[in-house]
Amino acid sequence: MTEQNFLVSSREGRVCFNGKRIQKQHTQIFEHDHFKTGSLAIPSTLDNIQVVSQVFLDLFITPKGIILPPGEGSGYRTLDIVGRYKNMHDAIYDDHSLLRLFRGLFRSDRNLTRGWCYLAAATLHRFFYQDYDLYRGECEYDSTDFHWWLHNESRGTIDLTEEQYRIMKIYELRKNGTRRSPMGHSYGVKTRNMAVKVAEVLCGSYVDPKMVRVTGYTN
Repeated sequence: MTEQNFLVSSREGRVCFNGKRIQKQHTQIFEHDHFKTGSLAIPSTLDNIQVVSQVFLDLFITPKGIILPPGEGSGYRTLDIVGRYKNMHDAIYDDHSLLRLFRGLFRSDRNLTRGWCYLAAATLHRFFYQDYDLYRGECEYDSTDFHWWLHNESRGTIDLTEEQYRIMKIYELRKNGTRRSPMGHSYGVKTRNMAVKVAEVLCGSYVDPKMVRVTGYTN
């Protein structure tokens, strides 16, 4: 795998490049007013991809989601995965053999990215949509669910949540993927809220969420 066919992923809250963890980089990479127009699109350089990815991991995945202060979020203050990915039954949690068997299905300290694939991919898509498309494929755990990632045929893949499959030694996780448009409704609001928080770290200043589109940002 070359830099023209790279994979940006993560492991235990750290960005990986072609499977190897990289050092954290400086995160304030833009001037304070960089996002004042509401557009979050930035150049899709490898450095920018790695910085935005690490900021997303630090803000949301490592702390296992966040709750915005009252009055923020346009009705969606909880920026986290849904319960099906995190509510492990006590019988599984207390039984070591069952835990090893089912650990890929639930979020834990060893499986931080479980359930985050759409929120992660769609949030990063807001920054890199000019060069990277949003893809959806089969979920290897559940035939009614999906896996999401970003891809550019001539450059590479951004899949911050492939860890949730690799933990169970599933390596063929992006087969039969198709290009998709970003989802709207609650997902659009949540990814807008997450992207705004990421942008605030990148510019070291407040970003007005009212200036950032919930949908239609690729137009």
